[in-house]
Amino acid sequence: MKNFQFIVSVFTLLVFALVLVLQFIANHHMHKFFKHSMQITEDLNSRISRIERVYGMYNDTDRQRYDVALERVEQVQREWLEAQREQLRITCPRCGQMSYNPEDVAQKYCGNCHAFHADMRESKNV
Repeated sequence: MKNFQFIVSVFTLLVFALVLVLQFIANHHMHKFFKHSMQITEDLNSRISRIERVYGMYNDTDRQRYDVALERVEQVQREWLEAQREQLRITCPRCGQMSYNPEDVAQKYCGNCHAFHADMRESKNV
């Protein structure tokens, strides 16, 4: 019995370590994306500053272009975040329960129904 408990605890630690690694990878990619988008924002701000220095003024057309470009960067950030959230969750076709567990997502498994999504689809077709 002690061997079984030891094996279960080691397995639990391994799963926990895997979850931590997957979260680290996701955070790393998110950080790279935001660093790039912040660079775009900084580039836009430096261009505006150069225009102000060279011309001594800042006209409405430039301000509108800047606002449109900044809005587009923010929209891309929101779309990317939403895409990341969609990739990191799964919804059960039978009960509608959502799971954010990386193992459930990878294996397309519903912990509430205790079944794999492929098995659910096959049982509906039979």
